[in-house]
Amino acid sequence: MKHYRYSIGIAVLVMVMTVMSGCGTEKSGAMAVSAQQDASQEQEQKESAQEAAETPAEEIAAENETAEEIAKYQIDRSDIPDEANVQAINLKNNTSVTYGEVLDVVEQQGDTGLADVRNYQLSLPQIQDLTERYQDGELMWELDVDGVKVTPDVRELDFSGHDLAALDLDLYTLFGLLQNLEKIDMCQCGFSNDEMAALQDAFPEIKIVWEIQLSHWTIRTDAVAFSTMKTCSQTFFLTDDEAKYLKYCTDLVALDLGHNYVTDLSFLQYMPELKILILVDNVKGWEGGKIHRIDDLSMLQYVPKLEYLEFFCDGVEDISFLQYTPNLVDLNISYNPISDATYLFELPKLERLFLEHTRIPYSEFERLQETYPDAQIEYYGEGSIDHGWREHERYYAMRDMFKNNYVHPLFED
Repeated sequence: MKHYRYSIGIAVLVMVMTVMSGCGTEKSGAMAVSAQQDASQEQEQKESAQEAAETPAEEIAAENETAEEIAKYQIDRSDIPDEANVQAINLKNNTSVTYGEVLDVVEQQGDTGLADVRNYQLSLPQIQDLTERYQDGELMWELDVDGVKVTPDVRELDFSGHDLAALDLDLYTLFGLLQNLEKIDMCQCGFSNDEMAALQDAFPEIKIVWEIQLSHWTIRTDAVAFSTMKTCSQTFFLTDDEAKYLKYCTDLVALDLGHNYVTDLSFLQYMPELKILILVDNVKGWEGGKIHRIDDLSMLQYVPKLEYLEFFCDGVEDISFLQYTPNLVDLNISYNPISDATYLFELPKLERLFLEHTRIPYSEFERLQETYPDAQIEYYGEGSIDHGWREHERYYAMRDMFKNNYVHPLFED
């Protein structure tokens, strides 16, 4: 009995030790798993950090570039001027929209490089403001100017007959937006000579056609032939104050200012195409009870294409300007106090030369005849237009040009 109890005691002891051993094993296993998980998380963190460090610079740059692109198409909404920040009209449904909604439309189209707002009736201040805010792309708009449709790509405009002066329209702003504009007709638009002259001076790259209003005449700036059609018996005259506007008639081929009070010829430097010029009997003023006539023709150096020139009955002594007019064919210098004929020998195309009642010596007249054996050279005579000066085909062609404003074939290039 005693031996049996001893055996059971040993068995129980063995079981207890076995259980205790198992519990120790489980605890050790749990501790090992926890350590392994910690090590794994640490490794993942290291690998993540390494991957971040090894991200290509191109990918980072691409992400930054994408952010910049997005920002580029965001329209700046700050400092909108009061005249622009007003409602516009949605032409599709004829409803009013805020200017902010128009900006939204432009921003939504920004990434295309072309923003189209032609479906909105915008004012000029709004168009100007939009253009300044959308400089990275092309803006398509349409402006109604008294029934004339204006778009940013227009090359020619015709406003003739429209009273633009009565409109609240800033033409300087409008023209500044039209980078492709080459020509615009503004005849009878209600502006003065000075207003039109200032506009043309501000935009020399645009050919602005307008009517210059003189006291007794009207001339379009695109005219090719203009004559005051004066006679010495008429008592109304063109003066320097009015003639100065002729500088804007840059297409003139024929110009007749005979029997007037025009002595400032500075406008000639803007007429490179001029081939016919008449400056007969132009009065400079009175002094000591005596009439003084135009005496300075130096500005003729700017009209090298000149072929037909009359300036008889004036006060010219110096004709050195003729060295710049080698294309002269018809020249009448009669009744001028000219004594030096030097520059008359440098006109290779000369066919007719009238020098009646000048101070040129007869010996020089003979030399001229030898120099131009085939030319008609008149030294003696009365009236400066005798000997058939006005009985020539070029004279008749010239008169027809003045009446009908065109270039006769005889004077074409």
